[in-house]
Amino acid sequence: VMRTHSKQRGHETPGMTGAVLRGGGWSAVGQVLTLAASLLATPFVIRLLGPRYYGLFALLNVLIGYVALADLGMSAASSKFGADAYAKRDPDHEASVVWTSVLLAATPAGLVSVGLWFGARPIAEGLLDLDPGLVGTAATGLRIASIGFLARALGGVLNTPQVVRMRWDLNVRITSGGAILQVASVPVVLALGGGLIAAVTASALISVLTAVVHMLVSYRLQPAVWPPSIRRRLVRPLVRYGLAMVLSYGTFIFMTNVDRIILARMDSITAVAYYAVAAAAAAVLNIMPYAVAQPLLPGFSLLLAKEQRAEARGMYATLLRIMALALIPAVAVLFVVARPFFEVWAGTAYAAHSTVPFLILIVGVAANA
Repeated sequence: VMRTHSKQRGHETPGMTGAVLRGGGWSAVGQVLTLAASLLATPFVIRLLGPRYYGLFALLNVLIGYVALADLGMSAASSKFGADAYAKRDPDHEASVVWTSVLLAATPAGLVSVGLWFGARPIAEGLLDLDPGLVGTAATGLRIASIGFLARALGGVLNTPQVVRMRWDLNVRITSGGAILQVASVPVVLALGGGLIAAVTASALISVLTAVVHMLVSYRLQPAVWPPSIRRRLVRPLVRYGLAMVLSYGTFIFMTNVDRIILARMDSITAVAYYAVAAAAAAVLNIMPYAVAQPLLPGFSLLLAKEQRAEARGMYATLLRIMALALIPAVAVLFVVARPFFEVWAGTAYAAHSTVPFLILIVGVAANA
């Protein structure tokens, strides 16, 4: 019996490791396609908007990235507790996890959206210290972007049934498909004569559509998610877990984006544009760790719910070795192609001003990855 049990336990690690790697593969494909769309779209956006408005566009994305923390970490919390319920074959409890998490995410995210709507102009004038000619555009763009932010917060929870079943093929198609549509919509709207506000509006509408599609697909996988059900006893553990994730992720978001705000205040909005291009290019190294991290959370949860701790440790060690071996050649290639890439991709001015920041940033991004 012990030998049989050991053999069964020994086969769990490759099985779950394989599932995580497949999920990571889907996630990586989604990120690569999104990145490719961004690489293709950005040169057009840069030229159609010009440095000042492109810098403003980058700042709006930074601010929305910050307020994304207002969902109380419910995306990760719902994945963790939903995976526990799925491992125990309890569909009603899984559905309650989803909807309790939706409520916990929607309440603060909705309040933040309202705050952004009414506080957009003071933010543009005070926090960002923008030129008077940009304040009106920035305030309107921030109000519209807040709607897309709320939709993304809800979509990050409504995809829980896909995540806990390791259906990354569905999750990535919806999430990355929406992201690619958002990226592609910006140059299309600008080319058709729309300005920055029209581009932000299109992006917000796509976020709403993405959340709706997540809900429909999750209902097909787990019909128990409708009608909604909320359990009061889930609030405390979900909030406790989510806040820990917010603290970790919030520190990361703050440290990786505060430099743009400092640049806007101490230098110029044009400097933000040059720096944002360098940072976006350096972020290419994040594709692999982010891709693996997403399915790794439910993978750990499923194993630990069954008390298979040795398998979880083995899976983690294997994935970490793969990560380390992949990063070294990637950094070397990026160092070599940096300046000629910027020359072709963004133009001579960006090659002159973005290359050195990119080479510095790539070292930090590699360490983080």
